[in-house]
Amino acid sequence: MRLQSYLFYQLKSFDRSLPDSVIASQAGIMQGAFAAAQLMTAMLWGRWSDHGGRKRVLMVGLFGTMISCVGFGFSKKFYQALIFRMMGGALNGNGEFYFQSIPSSES
Repeated sequence: MRLQSYLFYQLKSFDRSLPDSVIASQAGIMQGAFAAAQLMTAMLWGRWSDHGGRKRVLMVGLFGTMISCVGFGFSKKFYQALIFRMMGGALNGNGEFYFQSIPSSES
């Protein structure tokens, strides 16, 4: 399941008095923050994997992604959810280098 399906309802649970238009804006900010954090850190993850080893970087990224998902799920305020979502984006950039480092069967 994807987060987008439930994000509106989670954000609505933070403050039920907010109109739907504000909740929709918050959802857009949340998704944009994830993508921006991933964009800013993806190249760094690739560089760190070249120097520190891919397995170590993958383990750090997977552990950090786990923490960000749990923190996001237990968030009670918008700013808490935003911080954990940005953390997830920053640590999710390591998945991109993993797929590019898998050798293809054609080579």
